[in-house]
Amino acid sequence: MITPEQFQEIGETLLPLLDDLTEWIARDMIERFMIRFGRGEKKLLTGTDEWQAWVLKQAGGNLDEIQKALAKSTGKSQQEIAKIFKDSGIQAAKADAEAAAVTFSGLPLSPATFFVVNSMMAIITDAYERTVGEISNITRTTAGATNQAFIDICDAAYWKVRTGAQSYTAAMLEGIKELGQLQPTVRYPSGHKDTLEVAVLRCIRTGVAQSSGNMTIQQCKDMGWNHVLVSQHLGARVSDTDPIADHAGWQGKVYCIAGKDAQFDNLLDATGYPENPLGLCGYNCRHSFTPFLPGVSRNNNKPIDTEANRRAYELSQTQRALERRIRAQKRKCTALHTAVKSCEDPAGKAKLQEKYAQSAKRLQDQNAAYTKFCTDNDLKLYHDRLAVAGWDRSAASTASAAVRKDLDKYKKYHYNKDGTIVVTDDWTSKAKPHVPGQYRSYAVVDTASMGGKQRDRTFFDADGWQCRQISNGPHGNPKRHPYGAKGEHAHDITWDDDRRQTRATRELTDQERKENADIL
Repeated sequence: MITPEQFQEIGETLLPLLDDLTEWIARDMIERFMIRFGRGEKKLLTGTDEWQAWVLKQAGGNLDEIQKALAKSTGKSQQEIAKIFKDSGIQAAKADAEAAAVTFSGLPLSPATFFVVNSMMAIITDAYERTVGEISNITRTTAGATNQAFIDICDAAYWKVRTGAQSYTAAMLEGIKELGQLQPTVRYPSGHKDTLEVAVLRCIRTGVAQSSGNMTIQQCKDMGWNHVLVSQHLGARVSDTDPIADHAGWQGKVYCIAGKDAQFDNLLDATGYPENPLGLCGYNCRHSFTPFLPGVSRNNNKPIDTEANRRAYELSQTQRALERRIRAQKRKCTALHTAVKSCEDPAGKAKLQEKYAQSAKRLQDQNAAYTKFCTDNDLKLYHDRLAVAGWDRSAASTASAAVRKDLDKYKKYHYNKDGTIVVTDDWTSKAKPHVPGQYRSYAVVDTASMGGKQRDRTFFDADGWQCRQISNGPHGNPKRHPYGAKGEHAHDITWDDDRRQTRATRELTDQERKENADIL
């Protein structure tokens, strides 16, 4: 029997290897992407044939490097997987020996002697070889799928700019975002997709669980026993539709292995073991079982309150989701920082730096939310589950500095040397931007409409509420905006106690014309 805590730890030694691989692939693809996109729109828009030749060249180099990285990582992984199966086998053997407290082949069932028994060793070896083979199949398809995704993202960004569907900056940002989020994936015949990390860990944990179960079954056969005791833990998987997938329903009980028993249910019928991947020792299952002799062995498992278990399960699911979100946000920050360093176009670099700062601030907020959730619900904070490759103290410090610099923008209105206002948020690339009533203190937000002809600049006050808007045209309705030479005007925005907005329209002042000369 392997404890739920031990199951949770199984495979986690592989996480650094898989994470390093994922981070390297994302960084390599972004750097290749920025070779072209980081030099500005004019150098991007070449002939179609030239573009396709460049993409294929980069994709060829990308594929070669990914295959090399996968081969290197797979070699290291196999060594680690062998250790995982050996250590888990010893743990399971020790637990079963202690539970059974009998002799086998005339020898005490100590971990050492139990492990080297041929039948047990054969089970471990078989499970290891099947797991390694499955992981090899998984990684074999990963390189091609990842490389094709790189080609598709590059082509999509190029044609969006070429056709005018998106601005150069917007297409570049979207491409970087997609590449940063692009993890090596595995596609199954069913069409289902998993990240490489999820697929490998599930494969290992399932392999270990099944080998542990098979070892226990073999021990029972050797001893002539026909019953096992299934482990239990708080927070077991819950299902209201599938009894096999409802681990909370069958955990902690005694089952007969073969045939029927008047007192105990059949193991396969009740738990799905060993045939149903949704049941005992199936996908991500943390349960195990140990030999049990009715009339001699004792079931010391006490019933777990159904609602307490359901709450624990739901809390664990929420905690895992928050952890995944933080890891994804760290990867996004890393991707943007890679793009910033690789960008040669000044305007593009400034935009990327702005996005990086915003992404870093979101990460800070997510970390705070995770800490609060765990504290409020008396849960352990798993800082190791938040770790991703490339995110060390230096990366965290750089992100924090970017946040501080970004926050400084919103402490007051800032002005350029020519007297124009400094825009804090350029949303002109957004097709249908929504400017909220309340945003950030002293924010200055630029938006565009009517194919870029209409430019609007929204100002926010010290409390973060809209207070003024400057427009360079009449919004396509000159009769309603008979101001200035080209319909340019200002809106004074006020709010009542119920936060309903009132907009008064007027001519621009001389000072406003000076501050907004860049859009007038």
